[in-house]
Amino acid sequence: MGEILAMIRFALIAMLTLASCSTDPQARALLGQFRASPPKPAPEFARASLSGAPMMAAAIETRPEAITVFARITDAHKPIATFTGPSGAQLIFDRGLLVGTRGFGGDILASKLDESARLIHARGTGGATRLMTSLNGEDRARPQAFRCAIRPDRREPVRIGATDIPTQTMVEQCRGAQNSFINFYWVALHGGEIVQSSQWAGRPTGKISLRKLVLPSTALQPR
Repeated sequence: MGEILAMIRFALIAMLTLASCSTDPQARALLGQFRASPPKPAPEFARASLSGAPMMAAAIETRPEAITVFARITDAHKPIATFTGPSGAQLIFDRGLLVGTRGFGGDILASKLDESARLIHARGTGGATRLMTSLNGEDRARPQAFRCAIRPDRREPVRIGATDIPTQTMVEQCRGAQNSFINFYWVALHGGEIVQSSQWAGRPTGKISLRKLVLPSTALQPR
């Protein structure tokens, strides 16, 4: 397990530069580069980034150097969160678990993972069934069912800004008829928010490393 987590951390190394304090001029300049990198960022991304919406860094783990900032474009108080990037690509989450993608190729159209979400946020151990529908190479919807084993691993801090957030690492190991994967979630001990994760986004994208760029308001409050 230690070797697997080390590999995930390696994929997140580039993101650590974004974890410096938001008042740091270098950090602001770096974030500005992400915002300004496309010649014409998608209108939704431009509006969200200018409005101070919650943001996260994302990198496909086979290309960890290619980090993209995503901004939330849905109501922050709703459990389903849609984040959009400068290109218009989207990541959709349900309670912090990736349930959909748009603009990546072979996109996840929908997912049902209530059992996984409950166990992960409860920091518990058990089995769960995960249902996912994604596009195949012919752009046809293909439903898949996975049986997943969920368990806690080590506790460790995740640095966001200048603050170390105490977290519980949760492991979700899933196996289906054609695909299998292992997701990792760093769940804040206070507030229960997923502040960092490594999640499977289907084929051909593979795993995506994700990290919040703003300190969750509940992360340092007793739960």
